[in-house]
Amino acid sequence: MTEALRWGQPAYLSPKGTTIRLGGHTSARFALFVHCQTRLIGEFTSAFPDADRIDGNRAILFDGIEQIDPIRHGWLIARALTYHR
Repeated sequence: MTEALRWGQPAYLSPKGTTIRLGGHTSARFALFVHCQTRLIGEFTSAFPDADRIDGNRAILFDGIEQIDPIRHGWLIARALTYHR
């Protein structure tokens, strides 16, 4: 796992995955970002319809930590970190 700053925000990349990033967002307090050219957000919204606020094909939006669901959001993080496997 590689940890880096992308656009001044913490980002994480695994050798067989795609980058995930945590940071601020203009429409929410913070967001979990994935690479916009992946199918990840589409797959996430198919698996968990209407469960979260989504910004296009690139982010899940949060207004507080109580909105984080370890199962649902853990699923997305695991898929991102193994995207090319």
